[in-house]
Amino acid sequence: MGRPDPATGAHDPDEQSAILRRAAELSTEPDAGRPVEAMLSTAELAAVAAEAGIDPAAVAAAVAEARAGLRGRRSRAGRLLDRVVGPGTVEAGAPAAPDEAEALAALEQWLSNHHGLDVRLDRAGVVVGARRRGLPGAVGAGVRRLSGQRGLDRARSVRAAAAAVDEEGAVCLVVDVSNRRSRSLAGGSAVAGGSMLVVATVAAVTTPVAFVALPAGALAGLGAARRSHRRTVAQVSEEAERTVVAVGRDQRPEGTAERLLRAGRAGLPRRSRDRRT
Repeated sequence: MGRPDPATGAHDPDEQSAILRRAAELSTEPDAGRPVEAMLSTAELAAVAAEAGIDPAAVAAAVAEARAGLRGRRSRAGRLLDRVVGPGTVEAGAPAAPDEAEALAALEQWLSNHHGLDVRLDRAGVVVGARRRGLPGAVGAGVRRLSGQRGLDRARSVRAAAAAVDEEGAVCLVVDVSNRRSRSLAGGSAVAGGSMLVVATVAAVTTPVAFVALPAGALAGLGAARRSHRRTVAQVSEEAERTVVAVGRDQRPEGTAERLLRAGRAGLPRRSRDRRT
């Protein structure tokens, strides 16, 4: 089965508006123009943007973000937790070669080989990665930890997309870390005596004055959850950014054997390493 061609896919009016608004934000030109009220392909949408003077690179980045689901709708509970504990998704984007098939193949390779995810390409041409289960997943995770790598394999899921407009290309990763946030909340609940989730929800919909009336244990639990999740977000953001930059530079990831060899060399005493060389 051949790869789907995202460039021929149509964008509905709502998505067109979102893409053009985002492209205008990324571009130096402030005028996004008005999308027509019809289904447009990416090429047709790029033509509308060109008439508004929007940089093709900005349009490519905006389309990649839209395909990866960066501007997707979130539940009210998710938005509340974003405000109180931290974001449930982490995103990263970078310029890439204007060859969508090549960029998608590179994204698949990085998510599979480097991050140890099970990957598939959906009908919209988006790479979807999920945690690899069983012995292969455990072995791969162990190798990555030995080599000091904090990958994306502990995320709930990863969506990766590529887009090309004229001679400009872009890639985007959206990493769902809501499962890691739940773990941070569970840790905070232990500190707060089991009331963490309720406290977080109530605190998000009330004024900051409400924090004054919260028990010290609940405040400590909330603080612990926020600090823990902030560290997770920072680590995932760094790894996601490194991945999209590597794809944009046409770099290929190390294999498991290479990582094992490097980790083994790093673990040798200095005298042993000098002797081997």
